[in-house]
Amino acid sequence: MVNINDKLSTPGDLTCGVPQGSILGPLLFLLYVNDMEQSVDSNLLLYADDSCIFFQNKDVKIIKEQLNKDFSNICDWFIDNKLSIHFGDDKTKSILFGNKRRIKTAEKLNIRYNHMEIKQHSNVC
Repeated sequence: MVNINDKLSTPGDLTCGVPQGSILGPLLFLLYVNDMEQSVDSNLLLYADDSCIFFQNKDVKIIKEQLNKDFSNICDWFIDNKLSIHFGDDKTKSILFGNKRRIKTAEKLNIRYNHMEIKQHSNVC
């Protein structure tokens, strides 16, 4: 239910997910996504409702193949678990780390799932 100006809405059923703004919300969310790591072969970092997949190799082609495979697997995991990924330049990004010479000559990462593509950036904040 929603409380606006001390007026409560009609109660509704919550069939999945975590109520936003609840005290237990962050803990319940972490429990909910705890098995996400099993859907990828790369390393996965979770912090609150953010996640980061990373993989290292000297061959950019291998990095691209692995990240595409893992991105596809994680998108499938999100669908199976009724979650969504927020796409857009401000939320979902890819970046390739290396020395200047190797970065200049490296091919573009081109990480995608169906019609969704993660834009590669030279720096992220």
